[in-house]
Amino acid sequence: MDYHFLRPQGVAPKTGFNSSNVFKLFTRFLPLFLLAAILPFLVGMVASPPDIGFLTRADIEPTLRVWLEPANIVLAPGSTTELAVVAQFEGEGEFIPEITLNITSQGGVAVQGSQIAHRIPFSGKAELGRLVVRGVEPGSASVNIDRDSVSITAYNTPIEIKTAGANVTVR
Repeated sequence: MDYHFLRPQGVAPKTGFNSSNVFKLFTRFLPLFLLAAILPFLVGMVASPPDIGFLTRADIEPTLRVWLEPANIVLAPGSTTELAVVAQFEGEGEFIPEITLNITSQGGVAVQGSQIAHRIPFSGKAELGRLVVRGVEPGSASVNIDRDSVSITAYNTPIEIKTAGANVTVR
């Protein structure tokens, strides 16, 4: 039986949907929704935490890298080539005032200019000097920077020194 005739004219029937109640329900569960959105991120941080160190840049020992360019050379016996001695220093606001080093060789090569002295202060990347390598006899050889001979004048802070040489093939 339909009693729609008992309802006053212009009044809609109640459907049970009230937008005010939905808004109140949503605001009550908002913290739960936020937790559900953030929880996977928090679990990921606990499962694999990031590397967080408490050392400042001042606590890290500055590094001086010295190497020869090019790193691989092929020569004929009696021919020569020129190598550049390159250095890179990354010190926070610091400079290398003066550096000297010795070059050594092993195998069938001869090195001219085996002592390099760079007397101009530098920071970052710098070419310290050049040397000439001559192929003497066929075979494999190497030209290296003698790490123990690297001398830095007027620099009092401890510094880590890394060197790399060049491989020479004489054929």
